[in-house]
Amino acid sequence: IALVIFALYIVKCFVPIISVPAICLLSGMVFPTAIALVVNFTGCFIMMTVKYKIGSAYGGGRAKSVLYRNELARTLIEHNGTGNPWLLLTFRIIPSFPINPVSQLYGSLDFSYTKYIGISMLGFAPRLLSYTFIGSSVFDPLSFRFFLPIIILCGISGASILIVNAIINYMQNNSRKDT
Repeated sequence: IALVIFALYIVKCFVPIISVPAICLLSGMVFPTAIALVVNFTGCFIMMTVKYKIGSAYGGGRAKSVLYRNELARTLIEHNGTGNPWLLLTFRIIPSFPINPVSQLYGSLDFSYTKYIGISMLGFAPRLLSYTFIGSSVFDPLSFRFFLPIIILCGISGASILIVNAIINYMQNNSRKDT
């Protein structure tokens, strides 16, 4: 079963047929929690590494072209020409940012792989833990063990979105003052 889940993570690199939360939930449902966490962290590590290497070999793809149309987005991402580590952490914490395009983008920026994978795994950990714990308690949906990870996930996501909004507003106000 673990090999099938790893295969799903690898397929996810190329074809978005299944979401990472669904894979984490599946793993949490079929394995004891500790094993599910190891499987999910390993799978995400593999998935992020593959997309990073694709980005470093072939470029940032559509994500880079879309983001570079906006001067503010380019300024935020390019932090000293090699990628903004704080923005990467934010991309990993907020669930609405897709994993694979961000990985490919940072690979294309020649961002240090060691820093990239460390920051990515750290930022993605709250989501990965929450999804796995939800999967492990999915058969008891009225329990505290089921709802607590959902509450934590929503709290972290909401706080992250508010912080990003404040940073963007701050940068936009500073750019208006400069002109």
